[in-house]
Amino acid sequence: MLFISFNRGVPILVLLFLLYAALPELGLSLSAISAAILAFSINTSAYVAEVNRSALSAVSKGQHEAAASLGLNKWQAMRYVVLPQATRIALPPLSNVFLSLVKSTSIASTIALPELMYQARIIGGREFNYFTVLVVAALIYWGACSLLSWLQRYLEKRYNRYLES
Repeated sequence: MLFISFNRGVPILVLLFLLYAALPELGLSLSAISAAILAFSINTSAYVAEVNRSALSAVSKGQHEAAASLGLNKWQAMRYVVLPQATRIALPPLSNVFLSLVKSTSIASTIALPELMYQARIIGGREFNYFTVLVVAALIYWGACSLLSWLQRYLEKRYNRYLES
């Protein structure tokens, strides 16, 4: 609970600087890519855990009881009854978490990680044309997010196919 609260309450930029700039003072040095991967993983895992917790708790207790009345043990009930319903509930917020993650990677440039925005700033400075380069970077982010949104819609259709329309 403390892990989730801390990581949802601390900006990703602060976590990124803690891992990349402050950790070496304690004798543990991480490369820029390692610090970025770790920071984004820790931050995103807190949100994913909270989404999954809420999705599992959204499945009514009656579903658990119905599975038990059919003779399913706890693991079978979870696999065949609870998880399919929780997955359907969790898909939209999980997709939002992953879309946010894709867009948040741009702040990794603050620790000199050569990701998309870092490269865009270098090219824009070299070509003296920031506008075009930043528009291209925006289009790349938009394309990646559009692909994730398409995947979300596909998965939602797949998991909602048994619901009444």
